[in-house]
Amino acid sequence: MTPAAGNPGAHADIRGRNLLIAARFVRSIGQGLMAVAFTLQLRTLGWPAASIGTLLAAALTGGVVLTGLSGPLSDRIGRRALLLGFEGAQAISAAVAAWQPSVALLALAAFVGQYGRGANGVAGPFGPVEQAWLAALGGQEDGGRTFSINAAMGFLGMGIGALLAILPPGWGVIGQGQFLVVAAGAVVSAAILLAVPDPRLPPPSAAPEAVVDQENRNLVKLAVANALQGAGIGLAGPLLAYWFAVRFGATPALIGPVMAASFAATAATTFVTGAIAARFGLVRTVVASRLLGLLMLLALPFSPSFAVAGALYLARSLFNRGTVGARSAFTMGLVRAERRGFAASVNAISVQVPRALGPILAGALFDSGAFALPFLLAAALQGGYIFVFGLGFRDQPEPGAR
Repeated sequence: MTPAAGNPGAHADIRGRNLLIAARFVRSIGQGLMAVAFTLQLRTLGWPAASIGTLLAAALTGGVVLTGLSGPLSDRIGRRALLLGFEGAQAISAAVAAWQPSVALLALAAFVGQYGRGANGVAGPFGPVEQAWLAALGGQEDGGRTFSINAAMGFLGMGIGALLAILPPGWGVIGQGQFLVVAAGAVVSAAILLAVPDPRLPPPSAAPEAVVDQENRNLVKLAVANALQGAGIGLAGPLLAYWFAVRFGATPALIGPVMAASFAATAATTFVTGAIAARFGLVRTVVASRLLGLLMLLALPFSPSFAVAGALYLARSLFNRGTVGARSAFTMGLVRAERRGFAASVNAISVQVPRALGPILAGALFDSGAFALPFLLAAALQGGYIFVFGLGFRDQPEPGAR
Protein backbone atom coordinates (compact mmCIF):
# COMPACT_ATOMS: atom_id res chain seq x y z
CA MET A 1 0.00 0.00 0.00
CA THR A 2 1.38 3.42 -0.95
CA PRO A 3 1.43 6.23 1.64
CA ALA A 4 -1.19 8.08 -0.36
CA ALA A 5 -3.49 5.05 -0.42
CA GLY A 6 -3.43 4.79 3.36
CA ASN A 7 -3.72 8.50 3.97
CA PRO A 8 -6.68 10.33 2.41
CA GLY A 9 -5.09 13.68 3.24
CA ALA A 10 -1.92 12.79 1.35
CA HIS A 11 -4.00 11.63 -1.63
CA ALA A 12 -5.87 14.95 -1.64
CA ASP A 13 -2.58 16.84 -1.53
CA ILE A 14 -1.21 14.88 -4.52
CA ARG A 15 -4.40 15.51 -6.48
CA GLY A 16 -4.26 19.19 -5.55
CA ARG A 17 -0.65 19.51 -6.69
CA ASN A 18 -1.50 17.85 -10.01
CA LEU A 19 -4.41 20.22 -10.58
CA LEU A 20 -2.31 23.25 -9.68
CA ILE A 21 0.36 22.14 -12.15
CA ALA A 22 -2.34 21.60 -14.80
CA ALA A 23 -3.54 25.19 -14.27
CA ARG A 24 0.04 26.41 -14.73
CA PHE A 25 0.30 24.45 -18.00
CA VAL A 26 -2.91 25.94 -19.42
CA ARG A 27 -1.97 29.49 -18.39
CA SER A 28 1.48 29.13 -19.94
CA ILE A 29 0.13 28.52 -23.45
CA GLY A 30 -1.00 32.14 -23.73
CA GLN A 31 2.24 33.35 -22.15
CA GLY A 32 4.30 31.50 -24.74
CA LEU A 33 2.27 32.95 -27.60
CA MET A 34 2.71 36.46 -26.22
CA ALA A 35 6.47 35.96 -25.84
CA VAL A 36 6.61 35.77 -29.64
CA ALA A 37 3.64 37.78 -30.84
CA PHE A 38 3.19 40.84 -28.66
CA THR A 39 6.30 42.89 -29.43
CA LEU A 40 6.07 41.90 -33.11
CA GLN A 41 2.51 43.16 -33.23
CA LEU A 42 3.58 46.51 -31.77
CA ARG A 43 6.35 46.67 -34.38
CA THR A 44 3.74 46.00 -37.10
CA LEU A 45 1.75 48.95 -35.73
CA GLY A 46 4.82 51.18 -36.17
CA TRP A 47 6.12 51.34 -32.60
CA PRO A 48 9.90 52.04 -32.31
CA ALA A 49 11.93 49.79 -30.05
CA ALA A 50 12.32 52.49 -27.38
CA SER A 51 8.54 52.87 -27.07
CA ILE A 52 8.02 49.12 -26.90
CA GLY A 53 10.70 48.87 -24.23
CA THR A 54 9.08 51.64 -22.19
CA LEU A 55 5.70 49.88 -22.32
CA LEU A 56 7.22 46.58 -21.26
CA ALA A 57 9.08 48.31 -18.44
CA ALA A 58 5.85 49.90 -17.23
CA ALA A 59 4.10 46.51 -17.33
CA LEU A 60 6.94 44.91 -15.39
CA THR A 61 6.79 47.70 -12.81
CA GLY A 62 3.12 46.97 -12.29
CA GLY A 63 4.05 43.32 -11.87
CA VAL A 64 6.47 44.26 -9.10
CA VAL A 65 3.65 45.86 -7.13
CA LEU A 66 1.36 42.87 -7.61
CA THR A 67 4.13 40.43 -6.68
CA GLY A 68 4.95 42.38 -3.54
CA LEU A 69 1.34 42.21 -2.40
CA SER A 70 0.43 38.70 -3.49
CA GLY A 71 2.94 36.64 -1.50
CA PRO A 72 2.39 38.18 1.96
CA LEU A 73 -1.38 38.28 1.37
CA SER A 74 -1.37 34.57 0.56
CA ASP A 75 0.28 33.93 3.95
CA ARG A 76 -2.65 35.70 5.62
CA ILE A 77 -5.81 34.97 3.63
CA GLY A 78 -5.03 31.89 1.54
CA ARG A 79 -4.20 31.37 -2.11
CA ARG A 80 -7.26 30.45 -4.16
CA ALA A 81 -8.98 33.85 -4.12
CA LEU A 82 -5.80 35.65 -5.19
CA LEU A 83 -5.08 33.36 -8.14
CA LEU A 84 -8.73 33.43 -9.24
CA GLY A 85 -8.61 37.22 -9.21
CA PHE A 86 -5.52 37.19 -11.40
CA GLU A 87 -7.10 34.79 -13.88
CA GLY A 88 -10.20 36.97 -14.06
CA ALA A 89 -8.15 40.09 -14.75
CA GLN A 90 -6.21 38.20 -17.44
CA ALA A 91 -9.39 37.05 -19.16
CA ILE A 92 -11.02 40.48 -19.17
CA SER A 93 -7.96 42.43 -20.32
CA ALA A 94 -7.19 39.96 -23.11
CA ALA A 95 -10.80 39.90 -24.30
CA VAL A 96 -10.87 43.70 -24.44
CA ALA A 97 -7.61 43.79 -26.44
CA ALA A 98 -9.02 41.22 -28.88
CA TRP A 99 -12.17 43.28 -29.32
CA GLN A 100 -10.49 46.67 -29.83
CA PRO A 101 -6.68 46.73 -30.36
CA SER A 102 -6.14 50.44 -29.81
CA VAL A 103 -2.83 51.73 -28.47
CA ALA A 104 -4.37 52.51 -25.08
CA LEU A 105 -6.04 49.12 -24.73
CA LEU A 106 -2.94 47.23 -25.87
CA ALA A 107 -0.95 49.10 -23.22
CA LEU A 108 -3.59 48.24 -20.61
CA ALA A 109 -3.57 44.59 -21.65
CA ALA A 110 0.23 44.47 -21.38
CA PHE A 111 0.03 46.00 -17.91
CA VAL A 112 -2.67 43.66 -16.59
CA GLY A 113 -1.54 40.57 -18.48
CA GLN A 114 2.16 41.15 -17.80
CA TYR A 115 3.21 40.41 -21.38
CA GLY A 116 6.61 42.03 -20.79
CA ARG A 117 8.09 39.12 -18.89
CA GLY A 118 9.83 37.86 -22.01
CA ALA A 119 10.71 34.27 -22.79
CA ASN A 120 11.99 33.16 -19.40
CA GLY A 121 9.01 31.06 -18.42
CA VAL A 122 8.08 32.70 -15.13
CA ALA A 123 4.64 32.23 -13.65
CA GLY A 124 3.63 35.89 -13.50
CA PRO A 125 3.05 38.34 -10.66
CA PHE A 126 1.10 35.74 -8.70
CA GLY A 127 3.87 33.16 -8.96
CA PRO A 128 4.61 33.54 -5.22
CA VAL A 129 1.05 32.44 -4.48
CA GLU A 130 1.44 29.39 -6.69
CA GLN A 131 4.74 28.44 -5.06
CA ALA A 132 3.38 28.84 -1.52
CA TRP A 133 0.31 26.80 -2.50
CA LEU A 134 2.43 23.98 -3.89
CA ALA A 135 4.51 23.96 -0.71
CA ALA A 136 1.36 23.89 1.46
CA LEU A 137 0.19 20.83 -0.50
CA GLY A 138 3.39 18.95 0.34
CA GLY A 139 5.46 19.98 -2.66
CA GLN A 140 8.32 21.05 -0.40
CA GLU A 141 8.82 17.51 0.93
CA ASP A 142 10.23 15.76 -2.15
CA GLY A 143 13.52 17.59 -2.62
CA GLY A 144 12.22 19.90 -5.36
CA ARG A 145 10.63 17.27 -7.65
CA THR A 146 7.17 18.88 -7.54
CA PHE A 147 8.56 22.32 -8.29
CA SER A 148 10.61 20.93 -11.17
CA ILE A 149 7.53 19.26 -12.67
CA ASN A 150 5.58 22.50 -12.27
CA ALA A 151 8.30 24.47 -14.05
CA ALA A 152 8.61 21.84 -16.78
CA MET A 153 4.88 21.90 -17.52
CA GLY A 154 5.02 25.70 -17.65
CA PHE A 155 7.79 25.55 -20.24
CA LEU A 156 5.92 22.90 -22.21
CA GLY A 157 2.82 25.08 -22.30
CA MET A 158 4.86 28.06 -23.44
CA GLY A 159 6.33 25.94 -26.22
CA ILE A 160 2.86 25.09 -27.48
CA GLY A 161 1.91 28.77 -27.31
CA ALA A 162 4.99 29.85 -29.22
CA LEU A 163 4.07 27.47 -32.03
CA LEU A 164 0.70 29.21 -32.37
CA ALA A 165 2.57 32.30 -33.60
CA ILE A 166 3.18 30.58 -36.94
CA LEU A 167 -0.54 30.57 -37.77
CA PRO A 168 -1.65 32.75 -40.72
CA PRO A 169 -1.26 36.53 -40.20
CA GLY A 170 -5.01 37.10 -40.36
CA TRP A 171 -5.34 35.10 -37.15
CA GLY A 172 -2.03 35.56 -35.42
CA VAL A 173 0.26 38.55 -35.04
CA ILE A 174 -1.68 41.03 -37.19
CA GLY A 175 -5.06 39.70 -36.04
CA GLN A 176 -6.20 39.42 -32.44
CA GLY A 177 -6.33 35.64 -32.07
CA GLN A 178 -3.45 35.63 -29.59
CA PHE A 179 -5.51 37.59 -27.06
CA LEU A 180 -8.37 35.11 -27.37
CA VAL A 181 -5.94 32.30 -26.53
CA VAL A 182 -4.88 34.17 -23.38
CA ALA A 183 -8.50 34.83 -22.38
CA ALA A 184 -9.57 31.23 -22.94
CA GLY A 185 -6.56 29.91 -21.04
CA ALA A 186 -7.36 32.15 -18.07
CA VAL A 187 -10.95 30.89 -17.93
CA VAL A 188 -9.90 27.23 -18.09
CA SER A 189 -7.15 27.77 -15.52
CA ALA A 190 -9.63 29.42 -13.15
CA ALA A 191 -12.00 26.48 -13.49
CA ILE A 192 -9.18 24.07 -12.56
CA LEU A 193 -8.17 26.18 -9.54
CA LEU A 194 -11.67 25.90 -8.10
CA ALA A 195 -11.03 22.19 -7.53
CA VAL A 196 -7.65 22.63 -5.77
CA PRO A 197 -7.80 22.32 -1.96
CA ASP A 198 -6.44 25.34 -0.11
CA PRO A 199 -5.10 24.07 3.25
CA ARG A 200 -5.48 26.19 6.34
CA LEU A 201 -2.39 28.21 7.07
CA PRO A 202 -0.47 27.34 10.24
CA PRO A 203 -0.65 29.93 13.03
CA PRO A 204 2.46 32.12 13.24
CA SER A 205 5.06 30.52 15.45
CA ALA A 206 7.20 32.34 17.95
CA ALA A 207 10.52 31.38 16.43
CA PRO A 208 13.77 32.18 18.23
CA GLU A 209 15.31 35.45 17.18
CA ALA A 210 18.37 33.64 15.83
CA VAL A 211 16.17 31.64 13.44
CA VAL A 212 14.43 34.75 12.14
CA ASP A 213 17.76 36.53 11.71
CA GLN A 214 19.19 33.61 9.72
CA GLU A 215 16.12 33.52 7.48
CA ASN A 216 16.41 37.23 6.83
CA ARG A 217 20.11 36.99 6.03
CA ASN A 218 19.40 34.23 3.54
CA LEU A 219 16.69 36.32 1.88
CA VAL A 220 19.03 39.31 1.61
CA LYS A 221 21.68 37.17 -0.10
CA LEU A 222 19.05 35.79 -2.44
CA ALA A 223 17.78 39.27 -3.26
CA VAL A 224 21.26 40.57 -4.12
CA ALA A 225 21.96 37.65 -6.43
CA ASN A 226 18.53 37.92 -8.04
CA ALA A 227 18.90 41.65 -8.65
CA LEU A 228 21.92 40.96 -10.86
CA GLN A 229 20.08 38.17 -12.63
CA GLY A 230 16.96 40.29 -13.15
CA ALA A 231 18.89 43.18 -14.68
CA GLY A 232 20.45 40.79 -17.16
CA ILE A 233 17.11 39.21 -18.04
CA GLY A 234 15.58 42.63 -18.67
CA LEU A 235 18.30 43.50 -21.16
CA ALA A 236 18.31 40.22 -23.10
CA GLY A 237 14.80 38.79 -22.72
CA PRO A 238 11.66 40.88 -23.41
CA LEU A 239 12.85 42.29 -26.76
CA LEU A 240 14.45 39.09 -28.05
CA ALA A 241 11.77 38.38 -30.67
CA TYR A 242 12.10 42.00 -31.82
CA TRP A 243 15.90 41.57 -32.06
CA PHE A 244 15.51 38.44 -34.17
CA ALA A 245 13.18 40.33 -36.52
CA VAL A 246 15.37 43.43 -36.90
CA ARG A 247 18.77 41.75 -36.89
CA PHE A 248 17.98 38.90 -39.31
CA GLY A 249 14.62 39.83 -40.84
CA ALA A 250 13.07 36.78 -39.15
CA THR A 251 9.29 36.41 -39.30
CA PRO A 252 6.98 34.90 -36.66
CA ALA A 253 6.97 31.70 -38.73
CA LEU A 254 10.72 31.41 -38.02
CA ILE A 255 10.84 32.85 -34.51
CA GLY A 256 7.90 30.85 -33.16
CA PRO A 257 9.37 27.38 -33.78
CA VAL A 258 12.75 28.40 -32.31
CA MET A 259 11.16 29.62 -29.10
CA ALA A 260 8.83 26.64 -29.02
CA ALA A 261 11.80 24.28 -29.33
CA SER A 262 13.61 26.11 -26.53
CA PHE A 263 10.62 25.81 -24.21
CA ALA A 264 10.06 22.13 -25.02
CA ALA A 265 13.74 21.28 -24.59
CA THR A 266 13.86 23.24 -21.33
CA ALA A 267 10.85 21.30 -20.06
CA ALA A 268 12.73 18.05 -20.63
CA THR A 269 15.94 19.46 -19.18
CA THR A 270 14.13 20.60 -16.03
CA PHE A 271 13.48 16.96 -15.10
CA VAL A 272 17.10 16.00 -15.75
CA THR A 273 18.67 18.92 -13.89
CA GLY A 274 16.35 18.29 -10.96
CA ALA A 275 17.87 14.82 -10.63
CA ILE A 276 21.39 16.20 -11.14
CA ALA A 277 20.81 18.83 -8.47
CA ALA A 278 19.57 16.16 -6.06
CA ARG A 279 22.81 14.20 -6.57
CA PHE A 280 25.47 16.90 -6.84
CA GLY A 281 23.80 19.77 -4.99
CA LEU A 282 21.63 22.59 -6.25
CA VAL A 283 24.20 25.36 -5.83
CA ARG A 284 26.89 23.47 -7.77
CA THR A 285 24.42 22.58 -10.49
CA VAL A 286 23.19 26.18 -10.83
CA VAL A 287 26.72 27.57 -10.98
CA ALA A 288 27.91 25.05 -13.58
CA SER A 289 24.86 25.36 -15.83
CA ARG A 290 24.80 29.16 -15.62
CA LEU A 291 28.47 29.36 -16.58
CA LEU A 292 27.73 27.37 -19.73
CA GLY A 293 24.70 29.56 -20.44
CA LEU A 294 26.89 32.64 -20.00
CA LEU A 295 29.19 31.47 -22.80
CA MET A 296 26.20 31.06 -25.11
CA LEU A 297 24.95 34.56 -24.25
CA LEU A 298 28.33 36.10 -25.06
CA ALA A 299 28.32 34.43 -28.48
CA LEU A 300 24.67 35.15 -29.34
CA PRO A 301 24.95 38.79 -30.57
CA PHE A 302 27.81 37.89 -32.91
CA SER A 303 25.87 35.15 -34.72
CA PRO A 304 26.33 35.34 -38.50
CA SER A 305 22.85 34.01 -39.26
CA PHE A 306 19.44 33.41 -37.71
CA ALA A 307 20.11 29.66 -37.68
CA VAL A 308 23.24 30.10 -35.56
CA ALA A 309 21.52 32.62 -33.29
CA GLY A 310 18.57 30.29 -32.84
CA ALA A 311 20.84 27.37 -31.95
CA LEU A 312 22.74 29.47 -29.39
CA TYR A 313 19.48 30.74 -27.90
CA LEU A 314 18.21 27.16 -27.62
CA ALA A 315 21.41 25.97 -25.92
CA ARG A 316 21.46 28.92 -23.55
CA SER A 317 17.83 28.27 -22.59
CA LEU A 318 18.65 24.70 -21.61
CA PHE A 319 21.48 25.74 -19.31
CA ASN A 320 19.85 28.83 -17.80
CA ARG A 321 16.30 27.72 -17.14
CA GLY A 322 16.68 24.03 -16.30
CA THR A 323 17.09 24.58 -12.55
CA VAL A 324 14.16 26.98 -12.09
CA GLY A 325 12.00 24.38 -10.32
CA ALA A 326 14.72 23.29 -7.95
CA ARG A 327 15.54 26.93 -7.20
CA SER A 328 11.90 27.57 -6.29
CA ALA A 329 12.01 24.68 -3.82
CA PHE A 330 15.32 26.02 -2.53
CA THR A 331 13.69 29.39 -1.81
CA MET A 332 10.81 27.75 0.05
CA GLY A 333 13.37 25.93 2.21
CA LEU A 334 15.00 29.18 3.36
CA VAL A 335 12.12 30.03 5.71
CA ARG A 336 9.46 28.45 7.93
CA ALA A 337 6.08 27.44 6.46
CA GLU A 338 4.27 30.58 7.57
CA ARG A 339 6.73 32.82 5.70
CA ARG A 340 6.80 30.98 2.38
CA GLY A 341 4.57 33.46 0.57
CA PHE A 342 6.75 36.30 1.82
CA ALA A 343 9.93 34.50 0.74
CA ALA A 344 8.48 33.80 -2.70
CA SER A 345 7.61 37.48 -3.10
CA VAL A 346 11.12 38.54 -2.08
CA ASN A 347 12.52 36.06 -4.59
CA ALA A 348 10.31 37.38 -7.39
CA ILE A 349 10.52 41.11 -6.63
CA SER A 350 14.30 41.09 -6.40
CA VAL A 351 14.31 39.82 -9.98
CA GLN A 352 11.47 41.98 -11.29
CA VAL A 353 12.56 45.43 -10.09
CA PRO A 354 15.87 45.51 -12.00
CA ARG A 355 14.33 43.55 -14.87
CA ALA A 356 11.73 46.29 -15.37
CA LEU A 357 14.48 48.77 -16.28
CA GLY A 358 16.16 46.54 -18.85
CA PRO A 359 13.72 46.92 -21.77
CA ILE A 360 14.05 50.72 -21.71
CA LEU A 361 17.83 50.60 -22.09
CA ALA A 362 17.74 47.70 -24.57
CA GLY A 363 15.15 49.46 -26.74
CA ALA A 364 17.18 52.67 -26.83
CA LEU A 365 20.35 50.76 -27.71
CA PHE A 366 18.58 48.83 -30.50
CA ASP A 367 17.23 52.08 -31.96
CA SER A 368 20.78 53.47 -31.98
CA GLY A 369 22.07 50.41 -33.87
CA ALA A 370 23.92 48.87 -30.91
CA PHE A 371 22.56 45.36 -31.35
CA ALA A 372 25.31 43.55 -29.40
CA LEU A 373 25.74 45.81 -26.36
CA PRO A 374 22.57 44.79 -24.47
CA PHE A 375 23.66 41.15 -24.59
CA LEU A 376 27.19 41.94 -23.41
CA LEU A 377 25.86 43.99 -20.49
CA ALA A 378 23.47 41.16 -19.67
CA ALA A 379 26.36 38.68 -19.69
CA ALA A 380 28.32 40.80 -17.19
CA LEU A 381 25.31 40.93 -14.88
CA GLN A 382 24.71 37.19 -15.20
CA GLY A 383 28.34 36.62 -14.25
CA GLY A 384 27.74 38.65 -11.10
CA TYR A 385 24.72 36.49 -10.27
CA ILE A 386 26.75 33.30 -10.61
CA PHE A 387 29.42 34.63 -8.26
CA VAL A 388 27.05 35.94 -5.57
CA PHE A 389 24.74 32.90 -5.61
CA GLY A 390 27.60 30.40 -5.57
CA LEU A 391 29.49 32.15 -2.79
CA GLY A 392 26.47 33.08 -0.68
CA PHE A 393 24.83 29.65 -0.61
CA ARG A 394 27.73 27.23 -0.92
CA ASP A 395 26.98 25.83 2.59
CA GLN A 396 23.18 25.99 2.41
CA PRO A 397 21.29 22.69 2.99
CA GLU A 398 19.51 21.27 -0.03
CA PRO A 399 15.70 21.35 -0.43
CA GLY A 400 14.13 18.72 1.79
CA ALA A 401 17.30 18.35 3.90
CA ARG A 402 16.20 20.69 6.65
